[in-house]
Formats: sequence, C-alpha cells, structure tokens
Amino acid sequence: MSLSIPVSGIAGSTVYKLHRLPSFEELTLVLNSSQFPEGLRAFLESHLGELSSDSDLGAINSHYTQEIDRLIKLLPTESPAQKYLALERDFTEVKRIFLNHKEKDQLLNNKAFDAALQQLSSSVMYAQEFRHQLLKRKKSMTRSEDIFSLIAYIEESFLTILTQQLQSASDFYQDILKARINTYTFMSAIKRMEKGQAKDHILDHTLPIQGIPAIIALKSFGFGDLVGEIGADLDIPAAEISVTSIETELLNREIQAINKATYLGMGDERIIQYTGQLYHFLSNVKLGYFQKVFQGNEQETTNRMVNYNIH
Repeated sequence: MSLSIPVSGIAGSTVYKLHRLPSFEELTLVLNSSQFPEGLRAFLESHLGELSSDSDLGAINSHYTQEIDRLIKLLPTESPAQKYLALERDFTEVKRIFLNHKEKDQLLNNKAFDAALQQLSSSVMYAQEFRHQLLKRKKSMTRSEDIFSLIAYIEESFLTILTQQLQSASDFYQDILKARINTYTFMSAIKRMEKGQAKDHILDHTLPIQGIPAIIALKSFGFGDLVGEIGADLDIPAAEISVTSIETELLNREIQAINKATYLGMGDERIIQYTGQLYHFLSNVKLGYFQKVFQGNEQETTNRMVNYNIH
C-alpha cells in the first residue's frame, strides 16, 4: 500500500542511491583485484550502506529483496513502476512455489499444481492474474518433465500479465517489455532446440504479441543453425557467436532500454533504472565471487557480465 509520497520524491531518493553504485569499470577492477573476495563486504557497504549480518551472498540477496519491497510499499498502486516491480517479485515467488511442489525427476501432477495455485493467494500481489494464465497452461505444465519447461510456462504467464498491466504505460516501459520478450523468445528457442524440439513446436511457444522483433525474426529462420541465425540477427561478429554471447547481448539491450531513464527527468522511470542497475551490479558480483571461490573459467565469467552502465 502506498504511503502517499510523491513519485518525484521517491525517484529523488533512488537516484541518490543509483549514483552511489560503482561504475561497471570500477566493479571489474575490484573483481580482478587480489583483495577480492576478502574485501567484498567493505566494498559493498561503501556503495550500498550497511548490510545485514548474513553471509556476503545472503546479504546481497536480502539487500535487493528489501529494496524492492521498500519501493513497492512507497509507490502509488497504479504507477507503472509499482506494477513492474510487483510483478517481478511475483514472478520470483510463483517460481519458488511451483518448484517447491514439484518432486525431483517427476511430473508436476494435478494435485501438486492445484496446491501451488492455492498458495499464490497468500504471497502474490497479482495472484488472480497468475491463476488465470497458469490455468490456461495447466495441461502442459503437468506434463513438464524438467524444471526448464515448468519455468518457461511461468515466464510466459508473467510476460503476458506484464504486457497487459503496462499496455497504457509510456514508450519507456514498452521498450523494456520489448527487450525482455526478445530475451525470452531467443533464449527459450535455443534451450528448446538443445532439447531436440522441432521448429513448429518452438514457434508454438512464442508469445502472441505483435511487433516483437525476436518473434518476427524467429519465424523467418531456417533453424539449420539457430544459434548462428540469432547471433547474426543481433549483429554479433561470426567468430564471437555463442549461447553466452547471445544471452549477454540480449541482457545488455535490456539495460540499454532501462538506462533511457537518464534522459527522462525524475519520474518513476528512474526508479526502474535504479533497480535494474542494482540487480545487474549484484548479479555481476555473484558471478565474480563464484568464479574466484570455485576457480571457474575467468573468460566465461567475464563474458556473462552485463555492463549496467551501457546506453
């Protein structure tokens, strides 16, 4: 419930926090330094303020969650930013609920589906909308043999609801929606191809939304080399095309759409810019942390990082 604080006031406080975030270049220097990850807590607190007493990774996750919850409570109920953030939080919660009801290596049976659906009302703001969309996909979801397929149906539902809720929002939100649906369309198609699904089946899982570049492009592809076709469509140099480079390029395009808020004054677009940059900043930190601790592939980690300052 909104506390009736003017959106410009909320935006002002978030822009202050936005400017406290380190630049992407500064972050990469820290992640590559000999003081990382030992100095992680001090680095984070210098940019985010005091964190909880959890582990470093626990503090990172709880900080993001607390910021989203705080903003949802402050923002007017009908503001595009509140709808966007609330649906993002709902999407995460719906995934958690359904995955908790799916037994390992078994189908999500009707009983488990119904129990998960019933649980939505206690913790999901847009429970009715999710219930409507998920029920339309019940037959397919209860036949899903793997986690990817289950989450894909939930993401289809989420993006459909997000599109409906933001249909009257500004061009800023329409550009973000388009970028997000592009990411889902291409990455879902690649995953389905890797699972051996046929072209017609993959195309059946595109969202029925007009004017989405990735959906238009996908329908024109021959699917002989889907990764290559998608990479070429995104103008990635042929020698650099990979699933990782495609995903990173798509996420970079999402943040480019979000960073258009820089030129839009102090409306609620700036709040979305803050949460978007905060999310990718913390995600990059976690990528760097796991690479150092588990001695992963440094180049692969670097390639997966999103430049959250890109315009």
